Amino acid sequence: KLHIHRPENYLLNIGKYTSSIKKAIEAKLSKKDEVKDIKKELQLKQRVATGISGLDEVMEGGFRKGTSNLVGGGAGSGKSIFCMQFLVNGIEKYNEPAVYISFEEDEKKILRDFEKFDWNIEEKIKSKKLVILHYPPERVENILEIGGTATDIIEEIGAKRVVVDSLTAFTLLHKDDYEKRKAVLKLFDAINKWGSTVLVT
Repeated sequence: KLHIHRPENYLLNIGKYTSSIKKAIEAKLSKKDEVKDIKKELQLKQRVATGISGLDEVMEGGFRKGTSNLVGGGAGSGKSIFCMQFLVNGIEKYNEPAVYISFEEDEKKILRDFEKFDWNIEEKIKSKKLVILHYPPERVENILEIGGTATDIIEEIGAKRVVVDSLTAFTLLHKDDYEKRKAVLKLFDAINKWGSTVLVT
């Protein structure tokens, strides 16, 4: 016997079959996208954004929360500017109070250095969103004390971001390499207890 199949029925069945496969694939892809979105959201929660366009994308959302990060570069390369921008963006974009610790310059000099930028630093200091601490050579060891000025202020304003400027100036206050290493280890031990995201120049 010769069997003749109606092609339109065959095509109709194939169409239904492929349609159900397509829906199943789309559902799986949709779930994968949801998982990716959740992972991305969790990752971003564990990061502290710099607020600098392009940089956060490269850094997968910013610095890891609660870490100490060394910002290196030669004189005049913009380390201090980058660090202050990190603090200013934290205050303006994410409502995160900040502390700027300097071993070299006092508050007046720092304000002068940044006056060309439209960052309203003085207003941020008045509203206690930003605190600038200066540790002259005779007081530099105080930063290592438990319950010292830096620790008290960080806790008082709930600082999420801290800048320490600079490690070079800090180490110059110690005579030999052994003392320098010892002091740096103590400094980072103190920094880790703050629980903030810290940039050290």
